[in-house]
Order: sequence, then C-alpha cells, then structure tokens
Amino acid sequence: MSDLLQHAAVPLPPRAPSLAWMRAPIVVSSSSGSVPSPPVPSHLSSRLSSSLGVTSLFPIQVALWNLLAGGEDIARNDVAISAPTGSGKTIAFALPLVARCLRRRIRRTRLLVVTPTRELASQIHRVIQALGANVVLVAGSADVATEARELAQFPDAAVATPGRLVEHIRSKHMHMDALEAVVVDEVDRLLKQHYHGWAGVLNAAIDATGKQVLRVAASATVTKNPARLLTLGLRSPVLLAAREGGGGDDETAQQLDGEQHDNAAEPDYRHQLPARLVQARVVVPNAEQKSDALVNLLRQLRGGALKDKLPPAMPDSGVLVFCASNAGATALATKLRADASLDVTEYSTRGNRKSRAEALAHVAGAGDGDGDGDGERRTRVLVCTDALTRGIDIPVNLVVSYDAPLNARAHVHRVGRTARGGNAGAAVTLLYRKQVRHFKAKIAAKLGGEISKIRL
Repeated sequence: MSDLLQHAAVPLPPRAPSLAWMRAPIVVSSSSGSVPSPPVPSHLSSRLSSSLGVTSLFPIQVALWNLLAGGEDIARNDVAISAPTGSGKTIAFALPLVARCLRRRIRRTRLLVVTPTRELASQIHRVIQALGANVVLVAGSADVATEARELAQFPDAAVATPGRLVEHIRSKHMHMDALEAVVVDEVDRLLKQHYHGWAGVLNAAIDATGKQVLRVAASATVTKNPARLLTLGLRSPVLLAAREGGGGDDETAQQLDGEQHDNAAEPDYRHQLPARLVQARVVVPNAEQKSDALVNLLRQLRGGALKDKLPPAMPDSGVLVFCASNAGATALATKLRADASLDVTEYSTRGNRKSRAEALAHVAGAGDGDGDGDGERRTRVLVCTDALTRGIDIPVNLVVSYDAPLNARAHVHRVGRTARGGNAGAAVTLLYRKQVRHFKAKIAAKLGGEISKIRL
C-alpha cells in the first residue's frame, strides 16, 4: 500500500494511455467473510453500527479503507471498483473518504460524489450524513438558489447529479479549490450518455485548481466497456474487483479485461450475482394467465408451499415486480390491486419525486404491512420498470421479472435488488414457452448454467 500513498509533491503520473491496468486487478471476495478489521476510528464505528446497522465490514470495504483512508495525502493512484450489486459498495467508498474529511480542522468541500439519478444521490447522501459528515444534496430536490446557499457554507461533501453539477460548476457555486476526491458511481451508466458534457466540465474544473484529486469510478459493471473510463482522466488506476470467492487468478484478470475492444466477448456475469441469491423460472401458457400465475406464486410463497425451492422468499419481506414498460406496470398494478392479500404500489418514472419516494418507502416498510380484513398481513408489492434496477437499496427478499429481461446484463441488475449486503434473496422470472430457449441460451447460460423451473 505504500506505493499507493505517496506525497503530493511527487510528479503526477500520466493519464493512462492504455488499459493494461485491467489485467492486474486486486481481487477480493464479494460476500461476507472473515477479514481483519481495519483501524476505523471509534466515532465512525459507532455511527456505522447505530445509524447504518453495520457491525462488521465486507472484504471490499476493508480493501477500500486500506487503499484510501491512511496517511495525510490522498492516494496517488486513482481507483476503479467493479463490485456486484449488494456488496456494500457505497459504504466502501464513503467510509474512508468521509474519515479523511473529518480529520481536517478547517471545513471545506473535499469530497464530491456524482451519480445518475436523484434517488441514488439521496441514498448516498443519507449514508454520508449517517457517517457524521456535513453533506449537501445537489440533485434538483431543491431549487438552484437553495443549493447554492448550502454549497456556500463549505460542506464536507456534496452528492450531485450531472446536470445540477454542471450548472453549479459553471456558476461558480461549487467550490473546487479544496477538493480531494471525486467518486463517480454507476460510472458505466453515466458515461453512456452525454449528461450536459459533465465529465469534460468536471475535468476542466479540477485541472484548473492545479491540484491532484483522487478519482474513484464505481459500478457493478465498471468493466463492461472500460475504454469509456478514459473519459474520466484516470491516473495510473488500480482496479479493485469484488468476486465471489475472491482470488486473483489469470482467469479473473481475463474476465475483467475482456471488453477492451468492441468485438470482445461479454463479461462473465456470474461474478456480478449476489452470493446468496436463489433463482427460478416459471413457464406460463399465455398473457391472459400471466397475472394469475404471479398471484398464485405469491400465495404459494405466503403459504409456505415453495419453501424448499425458494427458501429466502419470505412473504412478509416485500416484493419487486419488474415490467417492460410504464404502461405495462400500470396495467399490472391495477390487476393486482383486486387481490385482497396484496398491498400494491407502482413506481413510475412518470410520477413526481414525492410519489416515487413514497412508493419506495412503502415497500421498504414491508414488515409493517396492513391487514387484509381477516387479520392477515398483506404482502407488499412494488410494480416497477428497469428504471429501478440501478443503485436503489431497499430491503426485499423476492424479485419477480414479470416481463422477461432483454439480456443477461438487464437480468443481473434486476435480481441484484435482492440478496444484498450478504443477505439471502430469491428471483423468479416468468416466461412464455416461446421465450424459454432464448432465456436459457442468452441469459441462464451466461449466469453459470440452468435456472431451475418451478411449477405452480
């Protein structure tokens, strides 16, 4: 680690002209395990426990602490993080960087996190705030003038969506002179779209300070197209990859390096699945019987009939149901509300921020479900689209793909909403008979083999 923590006076390494660093990842286990605890200060340990319910750290969190928390000078090498959903990625980068902020006697804005959506920005904001930092949310939840006033108070950290970030940089509201670290979360999604040219604006603002600023790029699929990472101007980056079982063998390096070229093979999605995920598929005869099959599935889970096949799918945990479109989600939610045993909410991108936040809070409080009139607690169901597949962290034990995902990548992001943080979870995909062959060849095969079929 000494090579990573050099004094700022050392000349900056050149921005990486190639992606050779992808071939030498630091590989850690994506699941919980016995790893030596790093020397986290007591005030942060107590906040982890009391505010976030974290009593021990995952390997990726320990690895990031060791890379980023020590010493007075920021790490000389930038960092790319490839970690499956639910592996503790947010705490992994937030904990060491907040620790650095809190060590400073003069409060200035030293940490900036950029993320694609307001919902994910709000979630990261809550984590950083829970760790004791003064943090401002710059994501359009408040008007520009209010955000500017908050930024003028020199918070320790700011969490921003790209559009608002560009606006505040150009209007000089975002103070960059003391910035030490920038985290780009869901980097693959951010770099696929222009978002007001945010990366170029941010790089120019950082370069104008003349300071060395650590860049951290994080995502479940950060290696899907690593050439895009060059847009961030990473300097001699270190790749930290969380993989089930850990181990830094040549095969892992090849998997991580496998998409440097446009014609390269897809990444190995097996390493992006939560460790304690149980999957199954259900074949339905036609569209008319599809919603009935879903209701039957939920009833059987509630009654314990499928406990041997889907043991993690407890009926009182809340359920996410993914549809292919907003219109389909609305139609399905309407049908499901006719069942008295279900408490159904829809999450739609057509709704306003308040309605979306209320929908998330509704399913997150699944353990407090209302009765169905006979004293039985109803199963809380959130019907949504793929807009909910990235970054949102709500406690559910079952994910249902009502409409089959288009590809393995979409499937991974859907099922990654459960079995998070080392917990168990289940995922069920509903298929028409004509979809089975495609699902087996294009999705199940890329996830490591057969996904068992269950009959209702």
